[in-house]
Amino acid sequence: MHQINNQQKFTLGVLILAGILCRTLNFEIGDFHIVPIGALALFGGYALRNRYLSILVPVLTMFISDLYLEVTQPGFGFYGISQVFVYLGMAAFAVLGSGMKSGKPLPVLGYTLSGSLVFWIVSNLGVYLGGYYGYSFSGLVTTYVMALPFRQNDAYSNLLFFNIILVNVAVAQVIFAAYHYALSRNSRAVKAA
Repeated sequence: MHQINNQQKFTLGVLILAGILCRTLNFEIGDFHIVPIGALALFGGYALRNRYLSILVPVLTMFISDLYLEVTQPGFGFYGISQVFVYLGMAAFAVLGSGMKSGKPLPVLGYTLSGSLVFWIVSNLGVYLGGYYGYSFSGLVTTYVMALPFRQNDAYSNLLFFNIILVNVAVAQVIFAAYHYALSRNSRAVKAA
């Protein structure tokens, strides 16, 4: 089994804590889903390079913050079978991140958008399995049609859908840039010594 070093423990802890703080503070101000958990999970997969360890980033972040939400606002934290698929969709970001070869802006953008698409597919499969639109093929189609951002002229839901993606893209770009900047400074310091 792979030994977890102190840097990995620190990275894991910081990412989980940042995610919990973002998610609970976001809930407290009323914007329930504008949280960069996907970006944190993607970066965790990339930086930790351990697929199983990186999956802990979104899963523990979601679980601990859902526990907080359930205690403070019963029914908002744990809400049913579809929640398992939300967790799986977020874990997909970490799996994608662990396969990234480069943390440059274009690959980060591609992986973030891919993760958003996978999350959309997986989380809405959970909605279907929750029976919200029935268990027929028609119910499956309805589930995904209702989840399309352009389904209606509802500007708020369209804006919310794109804000979730844009927040993940922006935060991922910033995290990866800061990480690579720190690595290059560390590398120069080591060469100078």
